[in-house]
Amino acid sequence: MTKEVDNFFDRLGEEISTISKSVGIGGHAGTTGTNREELIKDFLIDLLPKYFQYGKGIIIDGKGNKSNQQDIIIYSPFISIFSEKSSFYPLDSVSSVIEVKSNLNKSDLEDAMKKIAILKNMKYSITPEKRSGSWREYVQCNIFSYTGSNINTLIKNIIDIQKKHGFKDKELFDNLCVNEKYFITNNLKIKKMLGEEHAQYSILTINKKSLPYFLDCMLNTMNIPLSPVPIFIKYLGEFKIDHIKWPQN
Repeated sequence: MTKEVDNFFDRLGEEISTISKSVGIGGHAGTTGTNREELIKDFLIDLLPKYFQYGKGIIIDGKGNKSNQQDIIIYSPFISIFSEKSSFYPLDSVSSVIEVKSNLNKSDLEDAMKKIAILKNMKYSITPEKRSGSWREYVQCNIFSYTGSNINTLIKNIIDIQKKHGFKDKELFDNLCVNEKYFITNNLKIKKMLGEEHAQYSILTINKKSLPYFLDCMLNTMNIPLSPVPIFIKYLGEFKIDHIKWPQN
């Protein structure tokens, strides 16, 4: 069974690379990027649990703060969204986001990290009852790229960009995957397993196994609401009924 799963992900990584290259042939840069976003979204829908819904657009929190355009938004079917057609999502419905890049050069990495820093400063308005593990205060943010520089250059770029913009550690991405190359994560279980619990990230140069590790770490650390919560009322703010303020704190 293990060999069959190994072979499956080996073929999947190769297929993603092949199709992404064919999508880029002769295409406009903007169109190519959009096509590649849709490509990886299709693969994710097939691989991740059917429990989730998928979209793209802008995320808003209960205080009216807005994110930049998000490439892939993974949200719970148990929590309402404002409008998929208008690409407008309340933060409390979102379990995870993924920034998709064709080639993770320094410029594209900086663009992704700036978007993530904004999103990391938006907090959930509602903290559902803890079902398993701990509920994260901030939405999980990830980066996936079809190709990228060598790992040493990438790490240097991350450090340079963080210093340039003064990003706090909590404002950085949670997981990063370059297809068929490497996987970077702040997953505490993996860091402890590798004896790196005090490091910002663990780096795994696992080539064709990068994608399954990326997906598993996303699933194991994203917030997954298991029951509906009153998003619309919370986002509308407080109002009074017969001089009684509702919702009450």
